Amino acid sequence: MTRALIHLDNLTHNVEVLRRRAGKVELMAVVKANAYGHGLVMIAKHLVEEGITFLAVAYVQEAIALREAGIETRILVFAPPLPNTAEDYAAFNFEAVVDGDRALDVLRTASSPIPVHIKVDTGMRRYGIRPREAARFVSRVERSAHVHLAGIWTHFADAENPDSLVTRAQLQQFRELMRTLAPLPCPVHASNSGSMYTCPDTLDPALVTWARVGGSLYGLLDIPAARAELKPVMEIRAPARAVRRVFGGERVSYGGIWTAPEATMIATIGAGYADGLPRLLSSRGHVVIGSHSYPIVGTVCMDSLLVDLGPDNEHGIEVGQEAVLLGENPSAFDIATACHTISYEVTCRISQRVPRLPYIGMFPQPN
Repeated sequence: MTRALIHLDNLTHNVEVLRRRAGKVELMAVVKANAYGHGLVMIAKHLVEEGITFLAVAYVQEAIALREAGIETRILVFAPPLPNTAEDYAAFNFEAVVDGDRALDVLRTASSPIPVHIKVDTGMRRYGIRPREAARFVSRVERSAHVHLAGIWTHFADAENPDSLVTRAQLQQFRELMRTLAPLPCPVHASNSGSMYTCPDTLDPALVTWARVGGSLYGLLDIPAARAELKPVMEIRAPARAVRRVFGGERVSYGGIWTAPEATMIATIGAGYADGLPRLLSSRGHVVIGSHSYPIVGTVCMDSLLVDLGPDNEHGIEVGQEAVLLGENPSAFDIATACHTISYEVTCRISQRVPRLPYIGMFPQPN
């Protein structure tokens, strides 16, 4: 069956690399979206074992899943609270993001004071309070008995661009705001995976306490320096379920978008778009079986895809042998390039029917 091997040793390696880069700044590990597709609880537990003391998720439901799995560390929920969720924050000891008066008022019904992190919108335009309104809002939070101020933060919109003037402008706005609030009333976080590599000033320990790391944890950061030192954590493998000959001129798979130029051997690999492999890989991606690369031919199906083994099946590929569909080769970057997307989407879209299995050790060779 299709399976995802989660290389926890590579995750440990990435944590160590990011800690060295962060210096005196602590890491806040982002495990939202099922840990970028890698398996929420497995990844979170391993990170806690590695000494991570602060996790972040997108939604309350993700945070509840962590608590129900026995994870007791600090958890920040990025999305501002919705009505009727206040008691979840209190009951499970979550930390909330507030981006204005409405979010602050939602928490008023909680049975105990909630730690809150004020989101400042310096340019992302997604959540957050404008810098010119932030000082007033900080004062309101500090006067509110139903919350206590645990953090102030912002998020960079163009952090993975090494030449971005936008990131520097956002950082300047944020620094100016922090100067107006001095002495700072709480810890601060601004740096994220991208800015750790492209804008080291965001790791100034005089300004920030934590760096939020998401894609970099999983080896998905498409920046040359990051690709050179971080390792992929997810590997997708699936078996060949058929090996058969097609003749020259025959079309294969739905729509017949690929025609065999000559007689050749085709392997049917038991994974498809229902497993999360992009249909855009049709006749443009590749898989690795043994140490050899084979092109995907024809349309990727719901539960299978076809690869061309060549006229003589030179390497003797047989039913049952495993193909690597994602890992070191092809990498998430390879797939993202072929599909005109980003590496994060590649792993996030791996479906729930693919079991995530912990693996310690080097990427194994297919049998």
